[in-house]
Amino acid sequence: SWSWSFPGGTPATDTTQNPTICYATPGTYDVTLIVTNTGGSDTLVQSAYITVNALPATPTITVGGSTTFCQGDSVTLTSSSSTSNMWSNAMTSQSIDATTAGGYTVTVTDSNGCSATSDTTTVSVNSAPATPIIIAGGITSFCEGGSVVLTSNTATGNIWSTGETTVSITVSSSALITLSVTDSIGCVSASSAATAVTLLPNPPVPGITTNGSVLTSDSSNTYQWYMDSTLLAGETSIDYTITQSGTYSVEVTDVNGCSTMSDPFSATYTGLEDLPGKVQFKVFPVPSEGEVHLLLDAMERGDYLIELTNVIGEVIYTERMTGFSGKFMHTLDLGECGTGVYFVRLQSSGHALTRKVIVY
Repeated sequence: SWSWSFPGGTPATDTTQNPTICYATPGTYDVTLIVTNTGGSDTLVQSAYITVNALPATPTITVGGSTTFCQGDSVTLTSSSSTSNMWSNAMTSQSIDATTAGGYTVTVTDSNGCSATSDTTTVSVNSAPATPIIIAGGITSFCEGGSVVLTSNTATGNIWSTGETTVSITVSSSALITLSVTDSIGCVSASSAATAVTLLPNPPVPGITTNGSVLTSDSSNTYQWYMDSTLLAGETSIDYTITQSGTYSVEVTDVNGCSTMSDPFSATYTGLEDLPGKVQFKVFPVPSEGEVHLLLDAMERGDYLIELTNVIGEVIYTERMTGFSGKFMHTLDLGECGTGVYFVRLQSSGHALTRKVIVY
């Protein structure tokens, strides 16, 4: 049999072969064992046989902010011990950033292998609002003077990248627009997908040049002519031949559909587009790759002036005939002058006739 004695322990005595004893106070303790059998008994005394080490100080957790926060935020938790920390999330640094909800503890273990664990610090994480959607109330590419209304699918808490907080905003310039929303407890959603708004520039104000009765606009994509602010139906070419005096303008539209109106242009119609007598005047071929033929057949004697000009009125060729009758033919090589629009004008006895030539 066995008879154990553990002064200061619990239990203080035991008769099992391998007892388990607890000590409430750190220190060194004696142990006595008496063993008895049929042959007699024997006693063994061990002084200061058991050493009980003190536990390390129980660590405390210091919270560096609110333990209730929005998704995507965090709070810093710091142990009172600078070393030997083991957090419940397996981190070993003195401080950790808690980003998920749950209970956090920290355990400190000393050099004797003795450990102490802190109280639990509970962290709560509020979900972020749903990511908002931007709804465009029209096309997001528009000409100068236009705009588009963008609307959130969320009725409250809107925060636009423009700084506005209404449900809908009106955008009239080029921008990349995003949107987030804030809920009643201050949590902010992720930003919406960006909506690109593009302001397209209007074309430059077109100029108008004149050659006889022909008005010509600066080049653009499409054209619409007006007289005294009234639309001239079907007049959609780069040039327009007037049939009466008035104030003319042209509206040009570029490939984006953006339009600009010219300044008013006052033009006087002489009414003298038919040459007197038996005179025929031909310009061919039209259009031309470069060579243009002039053919004048004057069956009555007279004075004739032929001029070739470009769209800005510069005179490129002149032929003056005095007291002429018969046939006159001349070939012009406009290839050296470049592609574009030209005008051939025949004048005689106060009358004039203009022909347009296109070189491509």
